[in-house]
Amino acid sequence: MQITGDVAPERRYWLPMITAALLPVFYIPLEIGGSGTSLTFVMFGLVALCFFKYRPAMRTSVTGVDFFLLAFAGWIVLRLTLIALLSNETVDWGFTVRESLTLVAGFFAYRLARVDQIRRSIVLGLRIALVLMLTVEAYQYFTSLEHLRGLGYTWERGFNYYQVGGYYRPFGITKTPTIFGAQLAMVGVIVIATAKRYTVLLTAVIAIALAVTSTRSAWIGFAVAILFILAMGGKAIRSRLAVAGVLAIPVAVIAMLLNPAFFTSIWGRLMSITDGSNVSNLGRTTLWEGVVEAVRPENLVSGFGNANFITTLNRYIGSTSSLGHAHSNYFQILFRYGLIGLILFVAVIIAMCVVLRRNDQRKALWVGSVAAVLVFIIDSTFSPTFGSLHMVVTTFMLFGLGCSAFEMQSKPVAEAAFKKPASAETWA
Repeated sequence: MQITGDVAPERRYWLPMITAALLPVFYIPLEIGGSGTSLTFVMFGLVALCFFKYRPAMRTSVTGVDFFLLAFAGWIVLRLTLIALLSNETVDWGFTVRESLTLVAGFFAYRLARVDQIRRSIVLGLRIALVLMLTVEAYQYFTSLEHLRGLGYTWERGFNYYQVGGYYRPFGITKTPTIFGAQLAMVGVIVIATAKRYTVLLTAVIAIALAVTSTRSAWIGFAVAILFILAMGGKAIRSRLAVAGVLAIPVAVIAMLLNPAFFTSIWGRLMSITDGSNVSNLGRTTLWEGVVEAVRPENLVSGFGNANFITTLNRYIGSTSSLGHAHSNYFQILFRYGLIGLILFVAVIIAMCVVLRRNDQRKALWVGSVAAVLVFIIDSTFSPTFGSLHMVVTTFMLFGLGCSAFEMQSKPVAEAAFKKPASAETWA
């Protein structure tokens, strides 16, 4: 699980490294004078620049993932423009561009991550991203709600991380703890899978950071991913994670003694996963039932497009619609793009699984990539993360790392594409 070669590739391919490192940065933080303006188009620009700069990314073999991802993007454009016009709906061109470019960015990221010379740079960037996420989370946890709100992190500006009673959850440089927790879990598992040392400490730190987010879908996804790494990873990482599991018991006991309130809140949140009477669980099931009921009469095939979620579902589920979205990628896509959109989304996921199965290498990157995809699939059930360009790029970049590396046709081709002699670095 190491890279060999005369030249450290991350020194040459700095742009993919910076792109991966900036994945957690959804906006310019208010602490440094930012206004909370989205960096969505900046991230798209970085991914597109990488894709066209490193031309071999354009020549990687075409898979079912490419086809279904672009087909989904095409359906989104068709639904939000031509079908909307034929249905006498208002066309929101800004929304159409954002939604379609999100999937195109995922396409670029997937193909980019398959270029062998770039992979180590991406992994290094992901490690930097993880450090950034953990640092920001620690700052948010140890500060106060009054301080964060005073800076401008409020509901009115789209930051949904606190309750009226004063309880709040760290949200990173995103706008919600659910998206932050999902991204932290995905990046965390691939960093754990590719780490050559300090695996026990790394796993413990990421697990604690996830616990603090109180994001149950990320907890479940992370737990399943770690079990997969234990089952499929090398002997060394299995032994390290086993040690981490054993050490987790006394650490949990110590945490309970030092901070009973924190431990109790985490335990209660964990136990609520199977509690049918839990308000959060009831809200989700009500939302899902409302989406199905709303689309079934006449919008089953093409969905509601860019229609307002709250207004549309209010007649079916009342005030529960004020939650603003379906709290699930699957049901949110069904609402927006109907059965056709949902089928294409599921087809993308199935194609991802097929490609990973065909590329079964039992190596560090493959194991970490599958683990990250598992987190995404599980989290998609409970969180609407697929509408975020940063999350889509994260998902398909991590997925691409586990696919067969692009094989250069000849040395001259590689030299022309990268402007430097290609070295022999490969994942061993």
